[in-house]
Amino acid sequence: MTRNLKSEYIMKTAVIIVGRILAFPFVTGIVLVRYSILTVIQLINFARYGGEYIGYMKNDRHMINDIYQELKSQRNTEKQ
Repeated sequence: MTRNLKSEYIMKTAVIIVGRILAFPFVTGIVLVRYSILTVIQLINFARYGGEYIGYMKNDRHMINDIYQELKSQRNTEKQ
């Protein structure tokens, strides 16, 4: 490489590094806000449903008690 190309390469690299350093606080802030919101949503769901909120999708309304009642009714029909 000639001296001019080498200094141009170093400048491009420096600009990329400085850009990443300047963007870091903003990206970190966005990530922290996102995960803080998700944490609050999970705490609300935990307060509503107990540990059941982990095993089900948002639109799935079945609760563990419903499944227990279904199994209990199946067991009662088998005994008869």
